[in-house]
Amino acid sequence: MTAIASKDITVGEIVKDENNILLISIREFHGHKYCDIRKWFRNGKGHLIATNSGITVSRKSIDEFIMHIKNARVALSGEEAF
Repeated sequence: MTAIASKDITVGEIVKDENNILLISIREFHGHKYCDIRKWFRNGKGHLIATNSGITVSRKSIDEFIMHIKNARVALSGEEAF
């Protein structure tokens, strides 16, 4: 796990190519923790820069989000999700 900002913790990453990465991190905003799934790109100087492309999932919604992702995985495999 790596930190992006002082309180952010990266819990996973998916490398699309050498300049584009999907980072899954835990972020804090106004005292609340969120799971942030965001596309980042590497600029000309090699620094990772966050894009506006991404979603933020609250602690309240994370279990439902995971359930739907699991259903998507099943659907992608050609099996019946429900």
